[in-house]
This record gives sequence, structure tokens and C-alpha cells, in this order.
Amino acid sequence: MTELVITAEDSAPYRADPDLRWLANTVDTWRTRDEQPRFDPGWFHPSDLQCDDDELLRRYLGTSAGERFTAQKLRIFDNGHGVDQRWKHYLEACGLSTVKAEEERAIELAYLKLRGHCDDIVAEPETGMRWVVELKSINPIGFGKLKDAPQEAHVQQIHCYMVGLGIMRGCVLYENKGDQTVKVFAVPYDPAVWHAIEGRLLRLRKQAEARGNALLDGKPASVLAVAQALKDEVQPDLHVVPSNRIHPTEEGRRQAWALE
Repeated sequence: MTELVITAEDSAPYRADPDLRWLANTVDTWRTRDEQPRFDPGWFHPSDLQCDDDELLRRYLGTSAGERFTAQKLRIFDNGHGVDQRWKHYLEACGLSTVKAEEERAIELAYLKLRGHCDDIVAEPETGMRWVVELKSINPIGFGKLKDAPQEAHVQQIHCYMVGLGIMRGCVLYENKGDQTVKVFAVPYDPAVWHAIEGRLLRLRKQAEARGNALLDGKPASVLAVAQALKDEVQPDLHVVPSNRIHPTEEGRRQAWALE
């Protein structure tokens, strides 16, 4: 049997036409200048859970400088947003989506100061069973590495939506950016995953309160009064049962009390 060997040869490097460099350069300059990172102090967000603790605290306190991305990276994000909108249209048009209003996708867990929006909620045609859907686009190399489960960061993200919505079945749908093939992974609710998220955010809330107090040392009384009012508004007592329908789990209560 003859072995087939394919050798890739370097192609000639691309050189931009000097008479047209202004086109891409103008767009790139606008795109980087136009980018506005999310600023929502006093709240955690499911999509930020992949950040380390220090960055999560900075975003919670509103002191994060935010990452600066190249125009190319921002176009990658824009492509992901386009995939998200396209799949939402698919799910609605084929009758799977149950979402009729934007607020139906929203979650807000007061005791964790966690809020966000899931991508979609669908119902199985035969049973009516509902599933939370998280939509992701991914490059071909990453797509090929997906075997039996979604990425861990996406498992954590969808757990927040499942708990916040009270729908304990989720799935992550990946679309390959190269050829638009699709992989869908079921994500059943896992108490261990949720308790880890819950414990982390409760711990970070306490750290944020301490760090926020340190930032106010030496400030005028008027500033302190305003800060205290904001703190009372966005950081209610951890012992108070939240007004939304999701209550702290027993594990969450135990961790909250231990942090007092």
C-alpha cells in the first residue's frame, strides 16, 4: 500500500496595496475606538466566571481597566455575536424557542449579586420539556478538541442560567467557524458545580466589601455617606432571603454564615 504524503508549501506573503491601506486602517481605528467594555459595578456575571478572583473583584467594584483588544480580536467577537443572533433566529423560526420577551431570558440572584441573560430557552416538540441553551462559536482546532463534554467555563456559565431560571436542563451548542458544523452537549444540573460557584461568589462578596472599605479610607464624610448608601443598596445582608424565587442552598447558607 502506497503511503500518501501531503506537504504544505509556504505561499507568498500578502502585501497590502499601498493605495488601499486606508480602507482597513480606517475601519480598524474606528472599531477599537468604538469598543465599550461592560461596566456594571455591584454585580457578577455568568460570562465572567472564567476570570480569576482578582479580576472578578475589580469588575464587581468597578475598578477594572478592562482588556484592550485588537481590531482583529474584536471582529472575532463580532462574528460570535452574529452566530448568536443567527441561531436565535433559527430556533424561533422552527418553533423550538419558547422566549417571547427579552426579560424571560434574564436571571438575577440577589444574594449572590449575580445577573445576566441566557441565550435561549427551547422546548422539546414531543414532550414540551424545556432546556436552557447556550450558543458558542469556536475555531476548527477548538471544535476538534470537543469530544464528550463542553468546555468547563461554559458548564459553569449555563449552571447560573439553569439555577436562575429554575430549569435544570441545559445544553451548549457549538458552531465550527470553519465549516459551520455543529456539536450539542447536554449539561445536567450538578449540585457540586453549583455549590462551587455559589461559595466562590459569596466569598468574593465579602472580600469586595472589605476592599471597598479600604478604598474609601481618608475620603470626605459626604463621599462615605454616598458610598454607604450604595453599599446598602447593592450588598444586602447575606442572611436575608432574596426576593427572587431562587433561595440560597443549605450549602450556600452554611458558607455565608461561616464568612461572618
